Amino acid sequence: MVRAARLASVAAALIGATWLILWLAGIAPRWSAGGVLTVKANMALGLLLAGLALLALAPPGLASRWRKPGLAAATIVLLLGTLTLSEHLFDLDLGIDELIATETPGAAGTTSPNRMGPPGSLSLLLLGLGLLLLPTRRASLAPSFGLAVCIINLLPAVGFLYGIDTFYQRPLTGIAWSTVIAMLLLGSGLAIARPDQGPLRQVFRDDMGGALLRRLLPLLILLPLALGFLKVQGEQRGHFDTVTGTGAYTILMVLGFAYVLFRTAASLSRTARARDASQIRFQTLFENMNEAFALHELICDEAGRPVDYRFLEMNAAFEKHTGLRRAHILGKTVREVLPGVDPAWIETYGAVALSGTPVSFDRHEPATGRHYHVHAYQAGPRQFACVFMDITALTEARRQLEAHARELDQQVEQRTRELRELAGQLETFSYSIAHDLRSPLRSMRNFAQLLEEDYGPTLDDTARDYLRRITRAAGRMDALITDVLAYSRATRSDAPLADVDLDRLVAGIIEGDPQFQERAGAIEIVRPLPAVSGNPALLTQVISNLMGNALKFVAAGREPRVTVRAEPHGDRVRVWVEDQGIGIPAAQRDKVFQLFQRLHTPNEYPGTGLGLATAKIAVERMGGKIGFESEPGAGTRFWFELGRAAGNPAGTEGG
Repeated sequence: MVRAARLASVAAALIGATWLILWLAGIAPRWSAGGVLTVKANMALGLLLAGLALLALAPPGLASRWRKPGLAAATIVLLLGTLTLSEHLFDLDLGIDELIATETPGAAGTTSPNRMGPPGSLSLLLLGLGLLLLPTRRASLAPSFGLAVCIINLLPAVGFLYGIDTFYQRPLTGIAWSTVIAMLLLGSGLAIARPDQGPLRQVFRDDMGGALLRRLLPLLILLPLALGFLKVQGEQRGHFDTVTGTGAYTILMVLGFAYVLFRTAASLSRTARARDASQIRFQTLFENMNEAFALHELICDEAGRPVDYRFLEMNAAFEKHTGLRRAHILGKTVREVLPGVDPAWIETYGAVALSGTPVSFDRHEPATGRHYHVHAYQAGPRQFACVFMDITALTEARRQLEAHARELDQQVEQRTRELRELAGQLETFSYSIAHDLRSPLRSMRNFAQLLEEDYGPTLDDTARDYLRRITRAAGRMDALITDVLAYSRATRSDAPLADVDLDRLVAGIIEGDPQFQERAGAIEIVRPLPAVSGNPALLTQVISNLMGNALKFVAAGREPRVTVRAEPHGDRVRVWVEDQGIGIPAAQRDKVFQLFQRLHTPNEYPGTGLGLATAKIAVERMGGKIGFESEPGAGTRFWFELGRAAGNPAGTEGG
């Protein structure tokens, strides 16, 4: 409706602007002198300003930048109408009629040159008042002013339609047909600018009364006008006399209204049948739904505080869940039905009925001994509805589940303590076994060396080969025990995280391990290395294993070359250990991090197959990831990722 009002305002403004241009161009004065009933200059200005004001003020919630210009235009419209009407009522000449343009005295339809008639000036006055009220709290009065403008201009409209000049010419009115059209547009636009307010609000309601008005009102207005026009035209052209025209007019009016009434009755019947069918479906659903439903009326004391509520309606599920019978409680208050009811529930439901804010909650009703899930909402003025379901079985099941969960938590805690104790015992056992295994291994290796040193010259080549095999096997067994213990520590020991300076850690590894000291020249550290969040012991194990492999797996006759560097990788740090060794074939890359998986024989490259598996488990225990890139014959680039240290913001890494 607001859009229609704005369209009407644009049309009226265009009419006013057109006539204003005609006056300024000197065309309208010539028409007026020739006997044409013209839109006066002040009226043209008033129509233009009223149209612009309605265009600006019609939308609700208007921005201030349009509100002020709209109100200013409405004020000028009100002044034009008031001053001109005062000239007519009190026989005054305020000198405002020919401010814009002059008119020949004695022009058609006016008592004074270029002065608008009384209907036009009164219409502008009413339009100005209505427009000024439109953006205020009294906006409900604005449509009434618009409707009054339409009624005032209905008489000249009928005069122009039927050719009754006394309806629109001097001395009764003196108003041009363009003015009548513009006034009807502005009046109707003002009347519908607030469709939910004013005398026409019933027309726009989405109910049966509104539908009936929207169907009948156009007919009540247009049918008499159309039939009256045909009657007048027929009589004036001599097609029939007045009596015949009146009879035909009456018959057609009766038939027209009868047709519309029958159509309306049929439409109402269809609506009633649809409503009845919907009511039956609702009643069926209402009676067969599993959730209980009850409608209540709130009862308040003289101070407006909720003190009780009355049962108005309930379904079969309500009776089933509560044990209360509809016939016994309908129309009674809750205090009558349940004298021991908790007053807190009356306050809760009262707040819903008075504020309109719905609530949902679980409650236990001592009167019935049951648990319910309740949803309450406002159903009307001082009314509330409750939809609830019996959750007694669910509540009991939840209680049992919670008790079972607590029992399981206790069992898990107990099992965890037992596992920790067992892990400690296993670690102690592992070290004990390792010590017990290493003692005979050391004896075997020492005696084999003594045997070779003391009796080597007397032994043949086969015996000396056996001794060397015994020594190498003992060494491999000792390395295997060492690596198994390292893997065990990586999987079971505590690994608290802290900020670790990689520069200092890598330097310490090289200085403290003979295998790296001897080849320190082959190791390049791209500094500065950043600080990371990790465990120093586990990081030492990881970097030692990766650098050891990088130095070990090199083709015969080629000098090893190892590079250690770091780079930012999202919110983490990626550390690279790169070599120029033999690389890893594609078919064997899935086995790299598996336990005891060796890609070469001990004679080619010594090892136990546990170094990379230990590195992987250590990195994962620090919350990181590990991987590699490799090209056979060109080398391998191992990497692992860890979180940034707390004092190592993004963008400060080395590498």
